[in-house]
Amino acid sequence: MGEPRILLFPIVLDVDSGTLNATSTNWKVRTLSGQTITGDNSWGNIPTAMGNNALDGHAEGLVLFPGIGDKLTDDVSIAEVALYPPNGSNTPLARWTLPEPVAVPDLPRSE
Repeated sequence: MGEPRILLFPIVLDVDSGTLNATSTNWKVRTLSGQTITGDNSWGNIPTAMGNNALDGHAEGLVLFPGIGDKLTDDVSIAEVALYPPNGSNTPLARWTLPEPVAVPDLPRSE
């Protein structure tokens, strides 16, 4: 099966009022086939750059999604990234749907 794949998404957020919990585990990637991959706070030696504190202004960072099992194989396409509330709700706070799904082999890679 080879080395595990990790998908890193750069995120830019602006919180206009109140605070927002945007820790990595509140993010999900949806594939074209409907699978979801939940963000992870750390994977191996790759730190998350979003942190765990509530955000109250501008923030930029990375959210990482580990490709465990068959979730990031070459036949998978990424369709959407969404931020969910920490209470387990199925309704995202924000959602970014890609104009066209992007196949995993077409994503930039680091060897």
